[in-house]
Amino acid sequence: EEGTIVIAERQTAGRGRAGRAFSSPEGGIYVSLVLRHRLLPRDVPFITLVSAVAVAKAIRDLTGLPAQIKWPNDVLVRGRKVCGILTESRFAGDKVDFVVIGIGINVNTSMESFPEEVRGVASTLKQELGAEVSRLGILKRLIASIEELLDAYRRDGEQAAIQQWVSLSCTVGRRVRVSTGAGAIEGMAVGIDQTGALVIRTTAGKEERVVTGDVTLL
Repeated sequence: EEGTIVIAERQTAGRGRAGRAFSSPEGGIYVSLVLRHRLLPRDVPFITLVSAVAVAKAIRDLTGLPAQIKWPNDVLVRGRKVCGILTESRFAGDKVDFVVIGIGINVNTSMESFPEEVRGVASTLKQELGAEVSRLGILKRLIASIEELLDAYRRDGEQAAIQQWVSLSCTVGRRVRVSTGAGAIEGMAVGIDQTGALVIRTTAGKEERVVTGDVTLL
């Protein structure tokens, strides 16, 4: 049902974007939230953006750490990834049957419990703060933030959601390289458009829209 929340202490088959594995050892927050109410296909990208804003706000409110968002769905602290978000949906005609927001936050996880290839790019809230963080406190603030931000999105539309996302973004205003299925695009990230796509101005002065891809900050 709408609002159903499922929480795991750890995951043995956590998934990220493009079918990649998502390391989910004990000490983190692994939560899935079900949405069903009044959803249209155009809402789905903004649910991901709103969820990222909610995570960044929860981390900032509870720890004071400078959490930022890397398009489209990673939350970083001091350049290292502390959270991944995966939204999955099923469509029924021109409406959305459901959306599941999957959020994984590295809270008190031991760095040694991550695969070696992840340790160079990931971090945890405990590692960045130098002290343990209340997982329950983060989770409660996260769920409240998602509810508040989704209500605001439904009331005020995508422009308000875009403004909140940009205010926490570490992507907009940076030179980036985006790897897509059609190749790589390099240039200045200048914003996101009304569909949630990343807009890049290339060195040739052309603006390119990126709907999906892996972003490297240059």
